[in-house]
Amino acid sequence: VASPEVKEKGSGYQNFLTFETHQPSKTPKNGESQGTHIHFGSSSSDSSSSESDGSGSSSSDSDSSESDDSDSDGGEDGASGSSAGGDDAENGNPNVPDWWETEIEQWFLGLGLETQKRYRSIIKKFELFLKDSEVDASDVKNVTLHHMKQWIQSLEDASNDKKRKYMVVLKSFWRSLYAHLTIVHNWTLALRLPPRDQREQMNKYLSPDQVRAFLNEARRKSCVHVAIFGFMYFAGLRVAEVCELKKDDITYDYPRPGETRRRMIVLVRGEASKGSKRRRVVIGKTGMKYMAAQVEHLKLLRDTDYLFTGRKKDPETGEFRGNRGEESVYKIVKKFAKLPHIKELFPVPQNAQEKPRNEKITPHWFRHAFATHAWKRGVDIKA
Repeated sequence: VASPEVKEKGSGYQNFLTFETHQPSKTPKNGESQGTHIHFGSSSSDSSSSESDGSGSSSSDSDSSESDDSDSDGGEDGASGSSAGGDDAENGNPNVPDWWETEIEQWFLGLGLETQKRYRSIIKKFELFLKDSEVDASDVKNVTLHHMKQWIQSLEDASNDKKRKYMVVLKSFWRSLYAHLTIVHNWTLALRLPPRDQREQMNKYLSPDQVRAFLNEARRKSCVHVAIFGFMYFAGLRVAEVCELKKDDITYDYPRPGETRRRMIVLVRGEASKGSKRRRVVIGKTGMKYMAAQVEHLKLLRDTDYLFTGRKKDPETGEFRGNRGEESVYKIVKKFAKLPHIKELFPVPQNAQEKPRNEKITPHWFRHAFATHAWKRGVDIKA
């Protein structure tokens, strides 16, 4: 039984108070009943922290898995996150039913664009499974826990990490349905995440000498490479945030009145950042000395809004359009990692079957290096 929606004055969020009894009015067909829980939360993704784990699934485990599995920047698959939405479901496959569009749009409020692409792709796969199973799921209320478990069980050859990712997306979607009072019972609370697959433990960041080698080689190439490596290391930006930078996002200010030393300010816009979080990053004097002149030169190269323009040209005007893709940044990092002056700074593999460490590098290692080096210099871990 869901109580009426409670709206808080002066706030952009909608708060909901819902209560489910020990004896639900209608028992699911598969014989499983929904556990009791009281939910005080908001329609945002933070509402997950308020859910109880009375049904046997840990809410904290679900939340941490969602943050880990949805971070495409730090994964080993590199640029696969940028093209995750490009499967059959996203390319207009006629077999995929057009269900739940209104509910999905509500769910996407507050989520980043790349996260929306990945989540939509997975939900479309679930819809296709329901259609193939001849389940009338045009109304999301017709989907039960039994259908979800059947879908996960059908992924026999999938790894545990993939199953976890799919289940986390289901949990996120049904949590949104529950918060918006679309459904009475959040069946996904009974879904238990499988254990994580065993992964190779390694420090995924660069040493100061390795970073210095990348920066020196970039200076020999072009101002584009200097700016890409500079923003990833000195500002700690994700690869998607670097590609989405616009010229107006780079400004300068003076720390105190009367000072002559300027600071570079990088504005990360909401549509470019993870979780649609807008933030302001300050680049210190070392970063300024390394990249300020190159960034200003880069602004004047092409008459576009983006700092890093794409390679495609407008067929009519012949001008470059759009912004540089994430895959091109991955290729740049991989190419630099194979240069002799950089390769020699990495340890040689102990056996022939092991992949050299320099070939495992991704752009996200620069962000890890940014945080690790700052922490080792005494910067507060919370900062």
